[in-house]
Amino acid sequence: MPQLTRQVKINAPKEKTWEILADWGAVSNWAPTITESHTTTEAKRGVGSIRSCDHTQMGNIEEEVVAWEEGSSLSYDVIKGLPMPMKSLNNTWSVSGEGADSMVTLTMDFGMKFGPLGALMAALAVRRMMNKEMGLTLAGLKQYVENGEVVSAVSEVSEGSLAAVT
Repeated sequence: MPQLTRQVKINAPKEKTWEILADWGAVSNWAPTITESHTTTEAKRGVGSIRSCDHTQMGNIEEEVVAWEEGSSLSYDVIKGLPMPMKSLNNTWSVSGEGADSMVTLTMDFGMKFGPLGALMAALAVRRMMNKEMGLTLAGLKQYVENGEVVSAVSEVSEGSLAAVT
């Protein structure tokens, strides 16, 4: 299963960064490709909670939390709205750090349909597209945590925030 990992250093304590990530239904405040989001379950955070997101390119998607380590990491699967030719997609967000700074790591695991043809598509196009999406999302998070600015469009992600993503 292909895997991608990106990181960003955020000039804010780990606790502040975690609280924004843990506000599960509010991802549209900082993810520039998500125009609207909300939880659809009674549980607003933790394993089993589900959110609905309107994505600028994929339409409506639903994501379910499958792992939750309070204060440090969460993992979720896309359960509705996967783009073709993907058959599975899991994102894991982890936050570390002490003092004034935090490091956020986003790891994406995805599976492809169509056997060897799907593997070729992953190698040629899907990795590039997902890497770009991950970079924009991490940059939006950095900008929101550090400045409190809601990021509602790709054009609103600052160059400084984007340059900080590795």
